[in-house]
Amino acid sequence: MESLKDLLLVEEISKSFGGQKVLDNLSFAVRAGEFLSVLGPSGCGKTTLLRILIGLLPADSGRLLLRGQEITQQPPDKRSMGIVFQNYALFENMTVLRNVEYAMRLRPELRAGARQRALQLLEQVGLAEHVKKYPAQLSGGQMQRVAIARTLALSPAIILFDEPMSRVETHSAGIRRHDDLHHSRPGGGICPLRPNYGDVGGANSSTGHAAAATGRAGGRLCAPLCAR
Repeated sequence: MESLKDLLLVEEISKSFGGQKVLDNLSFAVRAGEFLSVLGPSGCGKTTLLRILIGLLPADSGRLLLRGQEITQQPPDKRSMGIVFQNYALFENMTVLRNVEYAMRLRPELRAGARQRALQLLEQVGLAEHVKKYPAQLSGGQMQRVAIARTLALSPAIILFDEPMSRVETHSAGIRRHDDLHHSRPGGGICPLRPNYGDVGGANSSTGHAAAATGRAGGRLCAPLCAR
């Protein structure tokens, strides 16, 4: 049963590929403001879980609820979720500023404030001095921070991370991982779900943990259960 405090509820999600079960009745709940790491080795289903949550891949069974409303069959643009992919997915022919502005300029209601919002986010992630640069002129960590700022621009209810923090410089004064992400929009309320590939620092910043390696997590993501 869902709690009134649950922002996202995942119920008995299963997914198989060619007869091989990758996710087996995965269930968990995420509360507003919670930062969650999904832990497990390569190939255990972490990215598959993200693709199902964002709507890029259908689950074989189970359902997803966001703020109490079922979104299992909703397309990605109707789910109020954003995703930061591991490969950056930046537009090479656009400056840093234009990359962050891009999605906002496609929405009439956000177009007028797109430039100001983008500049604020780039300041927050420590890239205020790089707004006129192109992706090829940035380091890997800087490109990841551009991708994070671009995702935050639309203020999604849930942000899904596919290992973006592994290349963000941990010593950087520009971004402090969980703290900056949590306070990146008025009132907070951002609840990232992030597969973690051995990023101990990132896991330590989380407020909850789950293990996708076994294909099933129980309760509030604190007690993974063995699926096999």
